[in-house]
Amino acid sequence: MTSEWYASIEAAHPDFRKNWIRHRFNEGHLAKILQAGTTLEARDATFRIVSGLADSRAFSFVATNPNLGSFYLRHQGYRIKLHQSDGSDQFKQDATFIFTPPLAYEVAQEPAGCSLRSYQWPNYFIRHINRELWLGKTDASEQFKWDASFHVRPGLYPT
Repeated sequence: MTSEWYASIEAAHPDFRKNWIRHRFNEGHLAKILQAGTTLEARDATFRIVSGLADSRAFSFVATNPNLGSFYLRHQGYRIKLHQSDGSDQFKQDATFIFTPPLAYEVAQEPAGCSLRSYQWPNYFIRHINRELWLGKTDASEQFKWDASFHVRPGLYPT
């Protein structure tokens, strides 16, 4: 669909500005990172966004740390994790997401940003709970809508 690019993904809720999706110990987290730079935190919060492994109309997120090789964000047991691709159809589906308009738009008319919907489970979105990233089934609550809304920004780590 499109060429790859490098980006960092920031929580959309005003109380969580400067909180970024990052991987740590092979799990997805939300971490406060105040500025871009060459720190490990900035690198772990910068992803190479590529055509989806299961569907080229969607997207997959690859870690940019050169020590990791081709490790992708994926969901497993509803938890967002960072794993190396095993090439299976299951992995490809788990590691493929669709950018949608932000769910928070319904709450605060937040026009910018996006939500990240699971490719294989259309009613499930990446969300943060206690700074951990999970795949959650959408509900009508304002809390869920904010927790599942993000801004895609230029990568925090120079590429």
